[in-house]
Amino acid sequence: MTDLQTASPESTRTWEILERHLQTQRDGRLVLAELGRGQDRGLDSLRGWLASPGGAMVTQVLGGNVEKIVNIARAEVVNIYQPALSVPVPRQLPADLRDFSDRNTLLTQIRNRLSRARGATEVVAISGPGGVGKSSLALHAACLVREQFPDGQLFVELRGQSESPLDPYDVLATLLRALGIDGSAVPADQGEREGLLRSLLAKRRVLMLLDNARDESQLRPLLPGDTQCAILITSRKQLLGLDGVFFIRLMAFSPMDSVAMLSSIAGAKRCRQQRSHADEIARLCGGLPLALRLAGTRLAANQSLPLANLAAALEDESRRLKELKVGDREVRATLKLSYDRRPEREQLLFRFLALLDVQSFAAWVAASLLDSTLDEAETLLSGLADNELLAIAQQEEDGAVRYRFHDLMRVLARELVREDPPQARDEAIDRVLHDYCRLSEQHAVRLAPGGYFERTGPANEAASAYPERIQGLLSQDPYQWFSSEFASLRFAIEHCAATGLPGYAWRLALAVQDFLELQGNLRDWHHLAELGLAAAEQDHDRLATELAHRSLGIALLYQGDAAEAVAQLRLALLPADGGSAGKTTAITLRSLGEALSENGQWDEAQRCFADATRVFTELGLPDWAAWTSWSLGVARGVHGDDEGSADALRQCLGAFEQLHHVRGLAVTLRSLSIVEIRLGRTEEATSALEQCIPLFRATGDRLGEALAMKQLAELYSAAGRADAAADLQAGCEPYLQQVGATGGFR
Repeated sequence: MTDLQTASPESTRTWEILERHLQTQRDGRLVLAELGRGQDRGLDSLRGWLASPGGAMVTQVLGGNVEKIVNIARAEVVNIYQPALSVPVPRQLPADLRDFSDRNTLLTQIRNRLSRARGATEVVAISGPGGVGKSSLALHAACLVREQFPDGQLFVELRGQSESPLDPYDVLATLLRALGIDGSAVPADQGEREGLLRSLLAKRRVLMLLDNARDESQLRPLLPGDTQCAILITSRKQLLGLDGVFFIRLMAFSPMDSVAMLSSIAGAKRCRQQRSHADEIARLCGGLPLALRLAGTRLAANQSLPLANLAAALEDESRRLKELKVGDREVRATLKLSYDRRPEREQLLFRFLALLDVQSFAAWVAASLLDSTLDEAETLLSGLADNELLAIAQQEEDGAVRYRFHDLMRVLARELVREDPPQARDEAIDRVLHDYCRLSEQHAVRLAPGGYFERTGPANEAASAYPERIQGLLSQDPYQWFSSEFASLRFAIEHCAATGLPGYAWRLALAVQDFLELQGNLRDWHHLAELGLAAAEQDHDRLATELAHRSLGIALLYQGDAAEAVAQLRLALLPADGGSAGKTTAITLRSLGEALSENGQWDEAQRCFADATRVFTELGLPDWAAWTSWSLGVARGVHGDDEGSADALRQCLGAFEQLHHVRGLAVTLRSLSIVEIRLGRTEEATSALEQCIPLFRATGDRLGEALAMKQLAELYSAAGRADAAADLQAGCEPYLQQVGATGGFR
């Protein structure tokens, strides 16, 4: 090497020696190491020699950049002659948590990935909202595997959520110094710092923990090439822009794990003795590890404090975030860091979404709140989700995404939205409610043509005039739309009924009734129909009041309370249009006939059926005429005329077949099976049930399907087909227990 350093650049032999040494990684690196190692040569001397005629060929072969060669040479000295130079092995990991809570599955995944670092750098990125325990998990995993990285462990807190995140340029200098580079030898150029870091790590087995990263751009300069190193990253943002990374999205604890963490800090015996209050504290902490840690620390610091007291304090939403604070650690500040870094429009949407106490929401709801386009709303929601201010609740079959709050994020948003002008809040809510009414009424018409729903909204508001944000929703499958939005609709009805918005309350309550009948959700139907009736009366709308009485009466009838159903349906017959017997009155008469029949008032029931049939015939409504014939056929069986009932129901099947009315066929087949069973014709009953179950399923009538499955299971069991009966029973029983009483559902 001395001969090489003193040789003439013109020497052909010298060129051959140099090129041969540089042909292999080992020899090439050795050349560079020897260049930087000479006892009588400092880095300044090396720079001078590389720029001299004697070193020109080395400089030329290695790319012509003197400073870059100096830094690489210095790195190779550290790598190859590290013991002689006594370069320190960094041990920078902070102290591990003694009471780290159980995340065994994730720990195993992380340890397995880090341990694989052999010739290719392994990178694991843990993301999740503030306070979910990303740093604790990463540190615990790093401590468990650190002995597998004998060349050191590096740690940098990148301050990604602060107002001044660390610049990669400065982080590179920190890492280089930790790996033995003198401060004066740290390159000024960022690219050269990156190259020097890669060179230093090329033959080392180092574990690096980069905590609280801002985004991909902050991290890329810090990641080495193909090495035996492993990198652990934490960030509130999912760093999907990084390649070759194993991603873990950390979620809040389950209720069981939440109580376990609380117990590990506050005391297992204490939490076991006051288990109900421990459960409540865990619930109010939303499963967020930071919140649970702070709550547990407060309890541990005050052994005389009953858990019930802390639970009561946390129950008050206006105090909850204030209570979750110990010393300089607080949940509110941790959560708000993510909010503070977002653009103004995202912040506004985050606050306004808290006005809706709903489980999840679609992009069109966000667009309504902001009076924006759907595209803008989707962009804003995506930004909030990427930064863990919102979570993705589910993805619909059509690809649309629904979002939700973490419990404590919702509390923060509610705190913040109180500072917005009341008028702006009211206008945002009004837009959402207006759009919910429009969409509910449009979908109700399509869900059950000829069903109970009758439009009561503005007659001159054509669907084509609806805003762009909801235009695309009008063609969606109505059953699927109601299924996705029902929890929000229920909240909207309850909210409007409680806050003096009766017009919205009764419109929405009437719009959901056909969906609730198909679902067999009689509890909600009864509850919302009562709210709708009170709202219609408060709004002094006579037609709405009549329709609300009818809706409540039918719900009561299906629940088996025939007497109260009769009372409500009689009230629904109070003249709303001068006493004329139109479609609305005829539908009510048909339902009243069913209730009277169930209540033992057969003669009056027959008169109601006859009057309803006459009106439907006069108005040219064959579907409603067929439904009335079905009601009369069922009623005959209730009053002892099973043969007459069977004949009438078979005629109804013909009518529904001509109308191509699938649900009518399904309902009539099930009713016919009940009569056939009473007549002892089990084969005919079995055939009818086997035909109607797929028809119920096709129309989304879950209650009809479940009841038919239960009946068919009983027939199969009696026929000795135990396995088939068990399958049907297992399929229908949980649903029937969920919906409750269905004594009047025929």
